[in-house]
Amino acid sequence: MSIHDIASSLQRKIRSDFPLYMLSEKNFNIENFLLSCYSTKSKDLLETSKALKKDLENFLESTEKSLSQHITQDFDKLISIPSLLLSIESEIADLCKESSTYSTILMKANNEAENTVVKVVDILHQDEIIEEQLRKQKNLEKINQNLQEINCKMIQLKDLVSLPINIKLTIPYGPIIERISKLLSQCEELIDNNNNEKALEISRIKTDYLRHLEKELILYASQNSDIINFISILESYKNLGFETEAQIILRESVVYPIVKKFLPKSDNLLDDSFNIIEFFDKILVEFNTGKFIVFRIYADYCDILVKSFLKAVIKVLSLKGKIFSPVFSQDYQLSLIKSIEFTECVGKALNDYEMFRNSSDFSEFLEKWNLPTFFELRKTEIIKPLMQVLKAENITDFLALNPSGYYIKAIEQCLESIIIPEMYPKFLRLLFQITSTYSNFITRNLNSQTKTKGISIDDLVNLVKDIQALKTSISIYTLIENVKLEIETILQQLIDPCIRGLIESISKMCINNLESIKTIPSLYKMTNRAMPFSPSSFASSFFQPLKLININDLPKEKIVNKVILAYIEIVQETKNEIAKVAEMIEKYNPDSQDCEKMRRQLDIDKGFFLEELNNIGFTSENNELINQIL
Repeated sequence: MSIHDIASSLQRKIRSDFPLYMLSEKNFNIENFLLSCYSTKSKDLLETSKALKKDLENFLESTEKSLSQHITQDFDKLISIPSLLLSIESEIADLCKESSTYSTILMKANNEAENTVVKVVDILHQDEIIEEQLRKQKNLEKINQNLQEINCKMIQLKDLVSLPINIKLTIPYGPIIERISKLLSQCEELIDNNNNEKALEISRIKTDYLRHLEKELILYASQNSDIINFISILESYKNLGFETEAQIILRESVVYPIVKKFLPKSDNLLDDSFNIIEFFDKILVEFNTGKFIVFRIYADYCDILVKSFLKAVIKVLSLKGKIFSPVFSQDYQLSLIKSIEFTECVGKALNDYEMFRNSSDFSEFLEKWNLPTFFELRKTEIIKPLMQVLKAENITDFLALNPSGYYIKAIEQCLESIIIPEMYPKFLRLLFQITSTYSNFITRNLNSQTKTKGISIDDLVNLVKDIQALKTSISIYTLIENVKLEIETILQQLIDPCIRGLIESISKMCINNLESIKTIPSLYKMTNRAMPFSPSSFASSFFQPLKLININDLPKEKIVNKVILAYIEIVQETKNEIAKVAEMIEKYNPDSQDCEKMRRQLDIDKGFFLEELNNIGFTSENNELINQIL
């Protein structure tokens, strides 16, 4: 039986709420404890005490036995720990011995592996050396074979190039020229850097070969018919990686001397006799059918020709250096346009003209024309007239200057200045900047004047017409569709608030004119006026403010709807007033027809109101509010 069970049993026996854990406390009070155990007055306290003493002795004995058992068990376990530790220590010692053995084995294996690797590396290195020697020997043999063949073909080439031109031009020796270039290229790839002797021999042969090749290139490029060996000469330069050298030879020795003759002889760089149109026409004649025909015929095979041809022409133009300056040139734009047209005519001889247009060669050509300077000059010229318009102090002064006229001209100048596609982005940005100055001025002044003195209807009408004129001009220009749409959207955003202001102002003016209807009772009340047969004198003013406005985008229906609703309300108020007058007149003059005259006038004016609506395009068929009047 556990201590807990004994305590619970004892608690029940003594029928006390006294906490048993207090028995071991220093301040334990036996009298309190006994009083708590005294559950009935009839029971003898001594008997209860005896019974309680016996139960406590039993509880103490049981507790001591239980503690003794636990202490014995723990002590046995404690006694067994040293022997267990000794056993573990022995096992650890055994593991250390085994680990030492394995470590020795692994070190030995590692040393053996390192020695094996060293031996393998040495063997591989020896193999590489042998293989490299074999490769060099094989390359040398190949070089010797190539040089032998080259020497034979060089002898043939020298014999052929020494023939008279009329005979030489009929012999297809291009394959010999091309073969030599390929063999030389192979030799240069195979030659060992340390073999200076062979390198010098190859260099000597190559120099001799290029000397002959240059003469043949100049000779064939100067012919004006299809030349059977010309392609092989060009390919030979490509095989040796000497395309640039070929371009220089063609530019300096073939094209430049001839093109230079087309320039007028003058020491004045700004000589007015220089006609760039005539200059390019002469060159194109030679390019298409004359001395430069081979540059066009073989352009598909080798872009060396077109590039060398264009660079030679550009070099000749550079003699007239000021032609490239937008500041000093008299006909800068014409010269630039004709130069671009010329490059297009020549460049289209290539398979891929767009690639040429995007090439560094074409970019270098454009750089000569100082396009950024041209743009800044044109920008200043275009913007200068607008500055005077933007100095206006208010919308009225602004409109008096006919701003759309200035801006339309500025936009036209902007678009006319895009003489080549490469200038499109800059002038497009300028176009947006110009449009923004117009938009910002109007927006700023509209906001300012609306908050202060307001804007007159005339100014709003004229402003809408001015914006519409500018918007219409934008729609007819050749622009990318999304660019055109964006500019039109900006302008429409200026029109919208003006239209809203016009709707509000015109509606108020028309409604103010309707207020005259309320005067009908006073016009006929005891005035002896005759029965009316025509509309009131003020009826013609009902829609007069609207009819005076001539704007395409004005939504008249919104104005008409406001006026109709106001008309219905005013007429109803007038009828109510007539009813009051009728009651009063009935008392004093039952035979009076004044009220009948008032109603008759209202009906006549209603008919005129409906007729006016019809004149401006509104009937009961297209406007439901009119049905409320009928």
